Amino acid sequence: MHIHPQYTKSPPSNYQLGCRGAFSNELSKLYCVYNTTTTAFIKLAPLKMEILSLDPYLVIYHDVMSDEEIATLQRMAQPVLRRATVYSEERKLSEVVAGRTSKFAWFYDGTNEVTTRVNKRIEDMTGFELNGSEMLQVMNYGLGGHYATHFDFFNVSMVSN
Repeated sequence: MHIHPQYTKSPPSNYQLGCRGAFSNELSKLYCVYNTTTTAFIKLAPLKMEILSLDPYLVIYHDVMSDEEIATLQRMAQPVLRRATVYSEERKLSEVVAGRTSKFAWFYDGTNEVTTRVNKRIEDMTGFELNGSEMLQVMNYGLGGHYATHFDFFNVSMVSN
């Protein structure tokens, strides 16, 4: 007996089911698409985009990086991971806190061909130029690791005083 390969695959993910309307809400205007409009490259290699909110506009891209790219970034990060810190306005320095147990590594845009490719993909997805943006960051939370809720901004005027 021959079983067609289509029927031996794993069951569809929640993303796939949701994009097929399995979790649809009659009032919802949210949907999934292949982004083919941001750049010319995206027209040739569209990415899976899930629209979460229209106001504010919020999307999640799925399957953006290959397993090989992820493994490369993990290998690059391993020898340089260090405990994540937060800036204390009171003490005017970065310090380790209980609310952030992760380790991290930063990579410049042009560190190697993988970081260059990932940054180009981010530009293609968003339509934004990344010059002046933060570097790529690899985080390792380990078993039981966490990062407490926080605001992701830095008031430069308060630090320079």
